Amino acid sequence: FVPVGMFIVNKASVIKEANTAVLGRLKIGYSSVINKRLGDGFQCLNSFASGCGNSASCELCNVRKQIEQVFNSGIACNDYIVKMTLIINEKEVSLWLKMNFSPIIFSGEDHVMMVAENITEQKAREELLLNMRDFYVRIFDNFPAMIWQTKLNGNVVYLSKNVFDILGIPNGKITITDLLSFIHP
Repeated sequence: FVPVGMFIVNKASVIKEANTAVLGRLKIGYSSVINKRLGDGFQCLNSFASGCGNSASCELCNVRKQIEQVFNSGIACNDYIVKMTLIINEKEVSLWLKMNFSPIIFSGEDHVMMVAENITEQKAREELLLNMRDFYVRIFDNFPAMIWQTKLNGNVVYLSKNVFDILGIPNGKITITDLLSFIHP
């Protein structure tokens, strides 16, 4: 069992092969995707109105652009991060995928093998960490005292807004030497 989705598409973005990992994740059968355009087979939200490749959104599809780029250049594209909205069990589901696109020969013709790893949970954790960091930066920036952070080598990592306000220094670069010269021992 391979924990990542793998599928092969031809130049028309028609799915020629798909593994069980991608089919299981999307809760669809093999016959539901084979010989269908990528968005139709994988139930892309934008393909429901007029089919994969026919809606205005399809021109903006980054997956489609990467497939075309690999076919045109013959060069693989790795670690491409994309957010897709699919219909799974009749519900809209947004997934973050890390994708690799590789040119291959399949049944004697040029194709692109796509490997998709679901990184939705990882992206959610990253977003949570960024929100937490922003929350604490706002607290530090509004705290009525000087707050700073330096690395062990003395490089300044963070200075609250109040450091500049209290010391009367214009907001800009400041070194640990500059900072320590203003502080009583």
